[in-house]
Formats: sequence, structure tokens, C-alpha cells
Amino acid sequence: PYLQRAPRDIGARKALGDAVLHVGGGDAVAVLEPIATLAPRDTRGMTLLATAYAAAGQGEKATQVLERMKGDSPAG
Repeated sequence: PYLQRAPRDIGARKALGDAVLHVGGGDAVAVLEPIATLAPRDTRGMTLLATAYAAAGQGEKATQVLERMKGDSPAG
């Protein structure tokens, strides 16, 4: 797969993660987790990651991601 050849492609991770969240059939968390390290200020990517955690029943991790985003915001 493409992400194996280009694991740092944030756009591809967001597109695939979004598709997996909406269609199912894969592990959106595994696709999206690298965004937390590669692009922690990417609002869309981090929102997708929080959504993936919530969908996987990992509410505490979802909350942590959202709190981290709040802390990184200018108003935070």
C-alpha cells in the first residue's frame, strides 16, 4: 500500500482514515495515530484521530487528543 512507501504523507493518512471511519473495514486508529507525532497541530488530522479513538471505544484517548488540541490553540 501507498502508506508503506510514504508513511509521512499526512494527506493520505487523513483521506484513508476518514474513509475507514465512514466505510469501516479497517483500523482507523492505526492509520491516524502517526499524525499525533508527525503533525500534532493538524486540526483535521487530530480531530479524525479523536473520532477514531471514540469509534474504537477508547474514549479516554479521544478526550486526551481533544484536550491536547485545546491546549495548543491560541485561546487555550
